[in-house]
Amino acid sequence: MERKLKYCVTANIKRKHKRLRDLLKPGTWTFPGGRLVYICNRPIKELYTVLVMGLSWFRQGYVFDIVPIEILENVQSNYVFDPSIIELMDSLELQHLWWGDKPEDGEDAERYAERSIRRFWKCRIKQTLGI
Repeated sequence: MERKLKYCVTANIKRKHKRLRDLLKPGTWTFPGGRLVYICNRPIKELYTVLVMGLSWFRQGYVFDIVPIEILENVQSNYVFDPSIIELMDSLELQHLWWGDKPEDGEDAERYAERSIRRFWKCRIKQTLGI
């Protein structure tokens, strides 16, 4: 039996991050801090936000949410073997949001992670340091 895989970009939601009025908040409304999320490959019109899929707070199923890039950490190109996640990614309504299973798709996922998300953090660090 052949094992199916799909390339993707994954990240973790920060456990604590500053939100309104510089208060530390755990996670987001949808995801708890530390939760693994899968980043969709389509850009969002709002600057510095991405569409992600992950388990909700009480693990009641996978949900989608638009989150700011600032609250993501450990962003990396990866692949997924979990049949339930691959089944969600392959559903007709969501198929265009994900990369495929070819080596070229893995390279595209790595480029997306580098270009869209890691570059944001490099710019953010330069702004903070005043470089």
